[in-house]
Amino acid sequence: MQHNERLTPVLLILWQRVRTTSSLIFMPSDTPSSNIIECQQTGANVTLIDGLITDCGRIVSDRKEAEGWFDVSTLKEPYQVEGKKTMGYELAEQLGWELPDVILYPTGGGTGLRVPRAIGDFMRLDILRNSGGSAVAVTDEELLWAVKESGAAEGIFVTPEGGACLPTLKQLISQGKVSRDERVVLFNTGSGLKYLEAFRMLEQK
Repeated sequence: MQHNERLTPVLLILWQRVRTTSSLIFMPSDTPSSNIIECQQTGANVTLIDGLITDCGRIVSDRKEAEGWFDVSTLKEPYQVEGKKTMGYELAEQLGWELPDVILYPTGGGTGLRVPRAIGDFMRLDILRNSGGSAVAVTDEELLWAVKESGAAEGIFVTPEGGACLPTLKQLISQGKVSRDERVVLFNTGSGLKYLEAFRMLEQK
């Protein structure tokens, strides 16, 4: 598989260790060291590529049939999408089979931002409009504040994108789009430990 984000590779490796199969991970050479080390220490065969994540994906695509690999990169298999559906069920169950009034969910790598010829951008916008939702951008400074605030208030070391939900909530309340008496759920999608180098860079800005 190619390295596609910060959590999937390690989860895959651990599952495959139980199933006594092997994992081959292709990552750009500038991938944060915490990700590389974690994959190596959990038993994967990690290959670093001098290029972008798309170059890693191209290598996997070109070799997977001849090598007999099963490609589990993002959107190359059905399990990740199916697994994400369970979040809705778990959320309803934990709230006594009632859904919250507002859900704030972070985007990942910002796919589609500043793309000259975006594909499917109208579909994303239609979903936002038809669901009564909206998209909000926050600054790096707001991200850092939110990560620290989440740690101090809840004891959770959230990811930068997970932290984005907190200043987003403040914006939506100030704009009158969310009221203080509504039930709001903020999603955090991983551990801030995966982003130590990014946090250091943000602090130095």
